[in-house]
Amino acid sequence: MLNHVGARCIFAYRLDAHGVDIRDAGPAHLVYFHPERDLQPIILANCNYSLEVGKGSRIEYDFRTMQKQVEERFIWGRPRLQFQVGVATDLLSVV
Repeated sequence: MLNHVGARCIFAYRLDAHGVDIRDAGPAHLVYFHPERDLQPIILANCNYSLEVGKGSRIEYDFRTMQKQVEERFIWGRPRLQFQVGVATDLLSVV
C-alpha cells in the first residue's frame, strides 16, 4: 500500500489549516493524482527548453511556480493530517 500511496496520493496539509486525526481521515482528506495526467502538464508548462549549436540542449525548470500550482490544485484548503508515528504505521499497513 505504501508504494501506491507514494504513486497515487499524498497526505495534504497546510500550516494554517485545521488538523484531522489520521484515524478520522477519509477520501476527502487525501489527494489523489495520476502522475502523467495531472503532474506532467504542470511540469511541461514550467520548463524552458533551449538548443544551442555546439552546446547541446538545456532544460530549466521553474520549481517555485510548479510548487505553487501543485499546492493550488491538490493541497489548498485540505486539512493537515495529524498522527503519531506508531499509529500512522499501524493504520497504513491495514489499508
